[in-house]
Amino acid sequence: MAVLGDCFELSVAAQDVTNLKPDPEAYLLAAQRLGVSPGVCLVIEDSRTGARAGVAAGCRVLLVGNYMQGEVAGVWGVARSLLHLDPGELFGTAGRPAGS
Repeated sequence: MAVLGDCFELSVAAQDVTNLKPDPEAYLLAAQRLGVSPGVCLVIEDSRTGARAGVAAGCRVLLVGNYMQGEVAGVWGVARSLLHLDPGELFGTAGRPAGS
C-alpha cells in the first residue's frame, strides 16, 4: 500500500507555515514551491476553514462533504464525494462539478 505522501510532488503541512487556516499562507506556499500562480491550483477541501483559506489564496476550491453551494463565498464547486467526479471536470475548464 502506497503512503499518501508518495502520491504528491510536494506537501505543505502546519509545521511549514507560521499562520494556520483560514490564513492562505499554506496554499500560497504550495503554489510558490510548485512555481505556479495560485489561480491555476485546485484546492480540494473538506472544511469551511480550509475552503476560506483556499479562496483567500486565489485558488479554485472544491468543497467536499455535506455542504451547499454558496455556503462559503468564492468556492468554485461543492461535491458530496469525490467518488463519481470526472477528473476532467476537476482539472479542465468544463465548468463546475456535477451536483454543485
